[in-house]
Amino acid sequence: MCQPDTRYLSSPNFIATALHSFTFVEVPVMIYGAYCILFRTPNTMKSVKGLMLSLHIFSTMFDMVICVLGVPYILWPVPAGYFLGLVDAPALLVYCGATLLAAITANVLALYENRYYTLFGRKTRWAKLRKPLMSLVYLLVPLFMIPPVIAVPDQQYARALALAQIPCPPQFPYLNDHELFVISLDGSVFLGSIVVSSVLQTVLITLFFSLTFYNLIWGNARKFISARTMKIQKNFAIALTIQSNFMLTFMLAPVAAILLIIIMDYHDQTLNNFVFIVLSFHGVGATIVMILVHKPYREFTFYYLCNKGEKKWKTTGQFSTAPSLNVVF
Repeated sequence: MCQPDTRYLSSPNFIATALHSFTFVEVPVMIYGAYCILFRTPNTMKSVKGLMLSLHIFSTMFDMVICVLGVPYILWPVPAGYFLGLVDAPALLVYCGATLLAAITANVLALYENRYYTLFGRKTRWAKLRKPLMSLVYLLVPLFMIPPVIAVPDQQYARALALAQIPCPPQFPYLNDHELFVISLDGSVFLGSIVVSSVLQTVLITLFFSLTFYNLIWGNARKFISARTMKIQKNFAIALTIQSNFMLTFMLAPVAAILLIIIMDYHDQTLNNFVFIVLSFHGVGATIVMILVHKPYREFTFYYLCNKGEKKWKTTGQFSTAPSLNVVF
């Protein structure tokens, strides 16, 4: 006999309340992060300022899609659910959310590629190949999710079929005037597009990460840059790695969880809700990590905003002391 899941953590009210509550934390944090990038980035980070800002903007947009515009209540392993946010356009929300994820990953890739090219790639073959190949990466970002959007099934037929695949489906055909939306009847096209995008970009990120650190630690970096510059670049590379790894973990871990849920054909609505809660945390979490690991932002936050060293900052633009955290730039 069907036993409906009546737990509050499994309810649409829980995920809607959680995601809306996150918005009140995310908005000021993301605005402050943008301010730091725009006005507290030193000249030594000038070459990556634009990339860091675009990464921050894409992350903010993704969080707003999840927490405000979309608010997904998805019924995995069935690729269907309700979108409880301000915008009642499920297909568009799915496309925007997945495309923004791909854009975030592409931007992380661009940051690592920029470090490699700036330090070691100017006189290599990559200098001639980078523009067409990186342009191709960016071109693919808005194209990855077109096949799933085109393949969206007839909703009246798909709803009945989708609900039949859940042992005990939720008892609300209409939720806050939003109808159940079926992304795909089997999920293969939708997940295939996400997997192809994630794997391609992750492989390229790993490649440029490895090349940069190899040259900085074991390669002939001293032939190209001074010892002081090499130390600065090592510190920045470490800080960037911490920031991007945090961001990618909070993106890829939920995607991996969704893949396992579908492969195992397992339905637990509480788990489904927490997958999207974790996913929505990546932007604000990555912003906090960015402020902590990059020295200019950290100094400004902990000294200037705490009214310590304010006079020193106003007169010289620098602080007399620095935090003891070793991962600095």
